[in-house]
Amino acid sequence: MSQLDGDTARDEETLRQELWNRALHAFATSYIFEDRARRLKRRLKWLNFIALVVPVIVGGLALAYGAGFPLLGLAVAVGGTVGLVQLTFSTWAVVSGWVESYGYATTSIIDNQRLAQEFRELAANRSIDFESMRHRYEVLKALDTSRQAQDLNQDIDDQEKRMGMRAALRERQRKCSACLTVPTGMQPTNCDVCGNYKARKI
Repeated sequence: MSQLDGDTARDEETLRQELWNRALHAFATSYIFEDRARRLKRRLKWLNFIALVVPVIVGGLALAYGAGFPLLGLAVAVGGTVGLVQLTFSTWAVVSGWVESYGYATTSIIDNQRLAQEFRELAANRSIDFESMRHRYEVLKALDTSRQAQDLNQDIDDQEKRMGMRAALRERQRKCSACLTVPTGMQPTNCDVCGNYKARKI
């Protein structure tokens, strides 16, 4: 093997490692937004359910038993109180942008999962020549950089980053650079790279 061939081989392996790393981080980000989307969807479902169930119950009582039903006044009072609480939370949801945040999260999940998959496929492709691989990498890198810039504006905190890293390390079966263990689950540890986040029920 000539010196030039050796340099090319080293450059190729370096590029493959960069592809694997970008796949790891894209998957981690997709997990972060998947977690957000799951929690936002649950909250929005509850708000919608309460908004519908209160008038349905009160109306159902009135239809079934008539306006003279002795407990109808109590049902209206309780329903009105619950309705006020629901309106308060609905207002907070609008101010906080839950619907918009949910929409953004689902878009980010799709984009980051696609990028992670394409980075993995390119890294694992041993039949492609180096120049073609590098050209494809530059295209994917530009898309990934643009996606990252958008995602960073979504106030991802350190706990979410550690949670995403743990999910990605588990998915790729890679050791954490800090605790040197391969995560087997999402229960957090004391590690400052793949742990120290609040456990959530999935």
